[in-house]
Amino acid sequence: GALHHTAAHWHEEHGFAVEAIRHAQAAKDWPHATRLFADNELRLILDGRGATLEALLAAFPPEAAADPELALAHANARALDGLLDDAGAYIAAAEESAETVPDDRRWFFELRLAAITLLVARQGSDVSTALDQAGAVGIVEPQDLALDRADGNAGVLGHLQAGDIDARRDDDRAGG
Repeated sequence: GALHHTAAHWHEEHGFAVEAIRHAQAAKDWPHATRLFADNELRLILDGRGATLEALLAAFPPEAAADPELALAHANARALDGLLDDAGAYIAAAEESAETVPDDRRWFFELRLAAITLLVARQGSDVSTALDQAGAVGIVEPQDLALDRADGNAGVLGHLQAGDIDARRDDDRAGG
């Protein structure tokens, strides 16, 4: 227990996320392991480490999924696997216990919740939810949402379906 706890913190401090998560799990420090997982999930996905994420997620006990941040990780994994109903159930569980997320982590939780809900809505062609979540994460400007709803949602949804989210993010980085 104590050795794994110490190792988890050492690995975290030195930027070894996967090892830190594994040691936190071995110490059965589920809140710390969950925080580490949530903080590093996107980076590991972008690094092509999906199988590692799946193994780390599977190492949590079932009752740990009651944590809203871990419920979002399960929702994201299910959405990426195309299991939209399962993803939706995990999103609902995360929303139900959202008030338990500490204040200093609330913004990140809300961002992840919106992004994962957008992913599920986009994959399931749920236009209204996709537009709402796109607005919530700043992909779509509020005035664009009003215009799109008025013209049958064609514009923004077309961009969402075409994957223009990445292009807009790249435009934002370039300053344009």
